[in-house]
Amino acid sequence: AFARTEAMDRAWIKKNIAQLHTMYATGGSEPIRVEREWSQGFWTRESLAPLDLAAICFPSSFLSSPRLLAAVLPPLAAGVKLCSAIRVGAENDSWDPLLLGGLELAGVEEVYDAAGEEFEAWGQTLTGEPSMQAVFLEALEPQRFYGSSCSGIVHLPAVQRLGIWFQDAEQWNLPALRMAHPEVRLFFGGPAAPCEASERERAVDASPAEFFAWDLDALFVPSSLFQEATAFCRRVFGPGQEGCWIWPELSRDSFLRRTVCLSQAG
Repeated sequence: AFARTEAMDRAWIKKNIAQLHTMYATGGSEPIRVEREWSQGFWTRESLAPLDLAAICFPSSFLSSPRLLAAVLPPLAAGVKLCSAIRVGAENDSWDPLLLGGLELAGVEEVYDAAGEEFEAWGQTLTGEPSMQAVFLEALEPQRFYGSSCSGIVHLPAVQRLGIWFQDAEQWNLPALRMAHPEVRLFFGGPAAPCEASERERAVDASPAEFFAWDLDALFVPSSLFQEATAFCRRVFGPGQEGCWIWPELSRDSFLRRTVCLSQAG
């Protein structure tokens, strides 16, 4: 699948994977055990080990390769034994080459299509499973499958509105942004903001603070505006990151099982 993608798309996929792996692989993927006797008269043993399984679940309407890669790289880098991608409700539709190609290059060995009822039955069997972490992307609602009290689930929010601030006319690679987020509305701000090229794009006349306050799901801004932008949004990207993504909701710890033993020192 990766070989069937365009050269420029392959370059963005490689860059996204390389950056995410560098961020999340720090610390290695081997189990860790630390024993310690404390001066207050007790003893602890802490163990940290990768989970056995991570399931990255997304609806068939989801078409963003960067956002999917940003969900699968943390468990892979953490050393999870099996990371699978599950597309829900596709009804035998073909996979988008960018989604499948990105998963292939990232090292995801198993991908599945599941109907809604089939997926719901599968999800119920995993309720409370301590060695598994499920990640639900966007339109999928975990409560429907697991119940509101189930642990071991991360629900990544829907991305519907991106803001791009143009200090200079040639500051951003708009074709890459449009390709990376085909189902998302794009809002343009700044003194050099371009005109709309489609119905999903809109130019906004506003100051940076007014623009950032528009309840946008991510901001693409020059580095001089990073501090101001992060006061309004958790996901901020600079020039050169148009085809990349990061989920602040995910970390290595999301895919590690931590146990603690506590005893009197003897």
